[in-house]
Amino acid sequence: MIRNYHAIFIKFRGPVHLGQSGIILEETDHILRSDTFWSALVWGAYYYGGGNSVKELIDAFNQRRIRISSGFPFYTNGNTSLLFFPKPILPIPKIVGEELEDIKRLKKAKILPQNLFEKIINGARLLNNDINYLKTSMEKLGDLVKAFSRPRVLLDRVSASSMLYHVKGLSFRCDDEVCSGLYFLLDYQSKNDYKLLRDSLAILQDHGLGGERTYGWGLFTMDEKDVSIKIPDSPNAYISISLIAPTREDWVKIKNYQDCYYNLITRGGWTFDPRTKKAFRRKAVIMLEEGSVFSTQIEGRLVDVTPSKTSSYTIYRNGIPFLIPALIR
Repeated sequence: MIRNYHAIFIKFRGPVHLGQSGIILEETDHILRSDTFWSALVWGAYYYGGGNSVKELIDAFNQRRIRISSGFPFYTNGNTSLLFFPKPILPIPKIVGEELEDIKRLKKAKILPQNLFEKIINGARLLNNDINYLKTSMEKLGDLVKAFSRPRVLLDRVSASSMLYHVKGLSFRCDDEVCSGLYFLLDYQSKNDYKLLRDSLAILQDHGLGGERTYGWGLFTMDEKDVSIKIPDSPNAYISISLIAPTREDWVKIKNYQDCYYNLITRGGWTFDPRTKKAFRRKAVIMLEEGSVFSTQIEGRLVDVTPSKTSSYTIYRNGIPFLIPALIR
């Protein structure tokens, strides 16, 4: 069975820094997590319509009228395009054939091309030719997406002493021949909900995504189209392509149901209060990573991460899942 999802394709006009928790600027992620993307959407709504637009956006997510995935790589070459998805967090025997030789490559992979992702979620096993295709696809992606470091100097305001540090970023190639970037899947219930997202994204094109935006990083253009995903006719599980902050009821379900597999990730970071003009650190949250597998649907939640000594408004982190039906052996 084929299911269509609306997608936003982000094409960066320059470098981008996608931060990793705890490593600050010296490392960069290769995907844009759904909670970071949601925070950017909130800022876009604030720039566009102020507090009322922000409240509308938060209410739409709280009522599950809007869901967003994390941002994963894609590349296009002429009329062909290849999307990457998170590798499902499953035991290796559930997803590989017995004769598979290069298991190490599969274990190291964090993302998979769409056709391999579809094989796994439809209950098929990966074979040697699939791993060869994975190798070729990742090498092609590596030619288009380059990581680099740029030196920066920090000056002490009192002593004027200097300290050298490096900022790591990503460069996505996008020209007339080939183009790479990040894409997001969207799920929304009405045209008004979609307009909230679209207006926020339109503003963000010139404000940027990720870190180092004061240096002009993260600026982008975007395209939209539907993405078709082959899902099983009789699914028995769900795979998340976003971060998740489970509710207490979700944890009970996860504990009581078999065949639930997930990784934990700590999400923190800083934010800025536009009223007081102060920056402060948000509370850290332990979340479930992209690719987590559940044998039942879970709801997730928006988490209040407002510090105790804080700003003039409430800060949330998006932990509402974007689930893809799957058939797990």
